[in-house]
Amino acid sequence: MATGRVVEVYLDLLSQPCRAVHILLTRTKIPHRVHSVALRKGEHRTSEFSKLNPMQKVPVLVDGGFVLTESDAILKYLATTFDIPEHWYPWQPERRARVDEYTAWHHSNTRPHAAKVFILERRRAAKTKQQQSVLTSQITEFNLIQSNRQQSCRGTEICIFLIKIKTHKGKTNKHETKTKKAKIAAALPLSLDFFLTRNLKLKRCFPI
Repeated sequence: MATGRVVEVYLDLLSQPCRAVHILLTRTKIPHRVHSVALRKGEHRTSEFSKLNPMQKVPVLVDGGFVLTESDAILKYLATTFDIPEHWYPWQPERRARVDEYTAWHHSNTRPHAAKVFILERRRAAKTKQQQSVLTSQITEFNLIQSNRQQSCRGTEICIFLIKIKTHKGKTNKHETKTKKAKIAAALPLSLDFFLTRNLKLKRCFPI
């Protein structure tokens, strides 16, 4: 491997192609310097970065005065320029051709579909977190109402819950609302198990 030579790479590690370049550089100990480009902040659209890559995409490699874009080209350039183990990129022509065959196919087949799975999982996690936050807020509201009405509601008939009954699959196409009445003989009990039942969602709680 050449000594005293440091390649510069412009990466955002939220990007899979950037992570591939970063993994090769670190695992093979190729001397390098990373410049972070935050895509979510629009740093790839600055005039300074656009001079390196007019397409405004990462990764970008700078080796001396040589500028290279596209992760597939960068990986193969590093593998052939630096003395790295053969298992990263075979020297034998037929084996290397097989690697090239897959990387050409991967870019327009495996990667786009894998990216969709990642995006959908992120959205689902965010939605679940939002639902949990709403439920926590509703339970807190209920506890506050319970605390304020404990004494005044004894022996009084009140409307405890307005419950939204969900379908088994959790779809919101049809909902049935029901009110339940009960007499409070003592402090109004709170059952967390009731609130956390999958098919029931606490919609509102108020005294009459």
